[in-house]
Amino acid sequence: RLNLSSWDVSGINNMVYMFKDVKDSNLGSLSSWNTSNLKNVESMFNRFTNSQVIGLTSWDTSKVINCENFARSSDLTQNVLK
Repeated sequence: RLNLSSWDVSGINNMVYMFKDVKDSNLGSLSSWNTSNLKNVESMFNRFTNSQVIGLTSWDTSKVINCENFARSSDLTQNVLK
């Protein structure tokens, strides 16, 4: 299991393709990420399969302007994307 919870992403505004094509991985919880400056998440979880991630529901997405194909062809459930 990867532990990405301590990453400081507060200054990042672009996470395009960040986890694209990730397979058979456990990313753990990303609920502690400060995503208040995030603007572009295009294809961030595109083809994310047989993998786990939790905590996306707590993200601040108020500045996101591009989420095209955010979870296209992925295993992410609708509950995670709310």
